[in-house]
Amino acid sequence: MEWIRLEFGLGATFEDKGGDRGAARRAAARACLCRLTGGLEREPAKNERGAPVSPHGFVSLSHTRGAAAAAFHPDRRVGVDVERLDPKRLSPVYQKFMNPDELRRFEAHASAAFFFSVWSIKEAMFKIANAYIEEVSFRRELWVEPTFYDSGRGTGVVERPGFRVEMELYRLFVGEYVFCGALLR
Repeated sequence: MEWIRLEFGLGATFEDKGGDRGAARRAAARACLCRLTGGLEREPAKNERGAPVSPHGFVSLSHTRGAAAAAFHPDRRVGVDVERLDPKRLSPVYQKFMNPDELRRFEAHASAAFFFSVWSIKEAMFKIANAYIEEVSFRRELWVEPTFYDSGRGTGVVERPGFRVEMELYRLFVGEYVFCGALLR
């Protein structure tokens, strides 16, 4: 995927020395974006909702301990998310963001990979949807084609009365991380 870049280990030095973890992770995501765009985009501005914006195209950033991701496309909105597959971070809040089909699948397997795949792809989709609508319901308005969870590629839809957008969805597992990206169709 030429519109998305993944990086590992960035900012870890700052975190180990007790520095500002959030600042180190944000810097890692910006460095990732700079490499992705060949230096064209170094320090994206933010819109009124706090999302990164660029005069060169559409930008999305994400970071977690030990990894960062950036997505950039000159013409289409993008969303990206990266999460660590940490079983200790599984939470009962899954009932608030999984739809009934996703709940059935999760309760049958209860795996960190599935939990974070659902969360991460919906977070990537939200980053696109939030440009158009407010108060997006992950459970009721973000729909992921079920085959995505098996293959890592598929279609997603954000839908509510009077509004519908479709996205191409991508997922990649690398070590203890899941990276998900969404690209507006």
